[in-house]
Amino acid sequence: MIHRDIKPENMLIDEFDRVKISDFGVSHIIEDGSDEIQTTAGSNYYFAPEICGGSAYKGKKSDIWALGVTLYQMVYRRYPYKASNIPQLYAKILNEE
Repeated sequence: MIHRDIKPENMLIDEFDRVKISDFGVSHIIEDGSDEIQTTAGSNYYFAPEICGGSAYKGKKSDIWALGVTLYQMVYRRYPYKASNIPQLYAKILNEE
């Protein structure tokens, strides 16, 4: 299964300090063994570069990217890429380090 919307708001911590992922509303079930996805879903600030580029992407890798953005946000209390509109945000995700 591909979550497609990993972000701090969808992370829960139980009484044993275990992290649980919640909100599978836009998740994608892998049916044929391929995790390639062509549609977008989720929160723009957590999109992997491949998603911003508009091409097909690997769902597992995009979830890993979103986990990295989530960790960055939790440590630095800000998004790694910030813009005033979605096209600018996508350009930054695609082109900046």
